Amino acid sequence: MRRRLRISHPQARLLDLLQDGFPLTRRPFLSIGKSMRRSEDWVLTNLGKLMEEGVVREISGIFDSRKLGFVSTLVAMKLPARRVDLAGKIVSREPGVSHNYRRDHEFNLWFTVTADSQAALTRTLGKLRTRLRPERILVLPSLRVFKIGVSFDMSGGKKTRRNRNVPSRSFRLTSFDTKLVVALQRRIVPVRRPFESAAREFDIEEGRLIAGAKELIRKGFMRRFGAVLRHRNAGFAANAMTAWKIPKNDVDAFGRIASSFPQVSHCYERPVLRGWPYSVFVMIHGRTKRQCKEVMEGIADKTGARDYEILYSTKEYKKERVRYFVQA
Repeated sequence: MRRRLRISHPQARLLDLLQDGFPLTRRPFLSIGKSMRRSEDWVLTNLGKLMEEGVVREISGIFDSRKLGFVSTLVAMKLPARRVDLAGKIVSREPGVSHNYRRDHEFNLWFTVTADSQAALTRTLGKLRTRLRPERILVLPSLRVFKIGVSFDMSGGKKTRRNRNVPSRSFRLTSFDTKLVVALQRRIVPVRRPFESAAREFDIEEGRLIAGAKELIRKGFMRRFGAVLRHRNAGFAANAMTAWKIPKNDVDAFGRIASSFPQVSHCYERPVLRGWPYSVFVMIHGRTKRQCKEVMEGIADKTGARDYEILYSTKEYKKERVRYFVQA
């Protein structure tokens, strides 16, 4: 078994910057090094180690699927325990499925699926329903997003992460924007000029590619450019999806309070369905289950909400970024 990397404090600080402070410049690792009073070579060497050890999953653009014209939904299925693993494998084969987990709940298979149209999404769900024959299925698209953005506090020095600014007006996605989205989904590697290869591949001048990335963020098409970590390898072994029963008139206040917790990465309002009275979903990450539980109790204390379900993941079948405008 490969020895797990012990993450030093400087490496932890590097991971914080890679997640939420990645510079969009020709030599971003030089800029990161200067902010840390380290050399560019130190950054490249340590990032290489963190990638090799599986702590950093990838560094790329992270996009807003709705703004790009895609539709997605969270799906929960209730399946006999003996069939869950097989069902998980079948679901994971769908190219539109990005996250797929077994959870310790009556609804034991949970996954997200994204498609370029509602009709395509409906076809995928129909195919899976026919193939898997679940006892029950919940289709839970997001009605409102209070917070989205996984950013693990590795060094213990980060403040509560705020939601990104919402553009003051809507923008139309141009053909060049689409080209940029495809290019910026390419995983960059630890070299001095990491955007150079994508610029060459897509025949975009390097400076224009970088300027275009900044424009995609300004327009709201790209949430951020940065690193995505493998949370277990980074030391965050526990994650709890919690579903809260919140009266309709209280959803807005609850969502704002729950989103203020730095351990919360996602907070959505979703539809209430027959037999499923929970309207707000909150994803909590922690180093232990106890830490997750403490955050839940903190949310409950601040909001007064006490009726919620805890759904810990027990097996990860698939976890990867959605790839937009790319043929499967």
